Amino acid sequence: MLRFILLLATFYLTAVSLLAQQPLYVGEMQHYRLPKLLAYNNPKNIEGTATADKNASQNGFYPIGFSRDYRFAYLIDYAATVGCDTHHVELVVQNLVFNEVVWSWRGHYYGVPSAQTKPVKNDHLAALWDGRYTKIRRSLSEYHIHQPEDSELLWLAGGNFKRKEQLFTLKSGVETSKKQPAAKITMSCAKGSRVLYIKNNTEYELDKVQIHGSFISEYDERAAVLVELIFKGDTVLQPKRQLRMVGFDLINNFE
Repeated sequence: MLRFILLLATFYLTAVSLLAQQPLYVGEMQHYRLPKLLAYNNPKNIEGTATADKNASQNGFYPIGFSRDYRFAYLIDYAATVGCDTHHVELVVQNLVFNEVVWSWRGHYYGVPSAQTKPVKNDHLAALWDGRYTKIRRSLSEYHIHQPEDSELLWLAGGNFKRKEQLFTLKSGVETSKKQPAAKITMSCAKGSRVLYIKNNTEYELDKVQIHGSFISEYDERAAVLVELIFKGDTVLQPKRQLRMVGFDLINNFE
C-alpha cells in the first residue's frame, strides 16, 4: 500500500512539473490589445490593386495574429450603411488549411465611420473591445493566437510578392461555371499554380474580386490573403462589399 502511495505521489509531482513547463494556452493567456487598423485601401500601400475613389471600401480591417496550428485571427468593422450609424463588428478565427471559420463573435456600436484610409483612434470600437475583453481573451487563447508585441505583422501589399527569393503572383476573378458564382483566387510561382474558391454566402450577385495583399505567418511558410468581394448593387449607393481571408501554403500543393 505504501509503495502504491509513493508511486502515485511521484506521478503527481512529475505531472505538475510538466504542466509548469507547458502552459495551458500558448502565450499563457496572452494579453490582447485592440489591433491596429490596416490601411489596405491606401494607394500609398497598394500597388495596382486598389484606388482611392469614392467607391473605395470603408470596411475597417484589424489583423490580430497567427497560431502555430495554421489559424489566423482578425477583426472586421463593417462601415455603416447610408442613413445609419450602426457599425457591425465581427471577430474571426480562421483555419488557413481548410479555409473555414472555427470561431467568430459579432457585436455592434454606434459612431463614426471606419476611416480605413486614415488610421485614427476609434473610441467606440475600443469601448466595445474592452467591454467584451474577458470573452475575447479566453477565446483567442483557446485557439493559441499569438499577437506580436509590437502589433506588427508581415504585410505584403498587392497581388505580387517575393518570399525567400521566390516570386508569388496572385490573380482574382469570378468563376461563373459553378452553380453559384464564386470568387476565384489563383496563386502562381515557379513550382506551378494553385486555385482556391471563396463561396458567395450572400444574397447579392458577385460582380468582381479584389486582392489587397497578404500576411505571412511567423511560424511557417503560409500566407493569409486579404480579398474583397464586390457585389452588384444600386449605382447611387456604395457597392456592397465583403472582406474575406484565404490561406495558401507557400511550399506545397502547387501543380
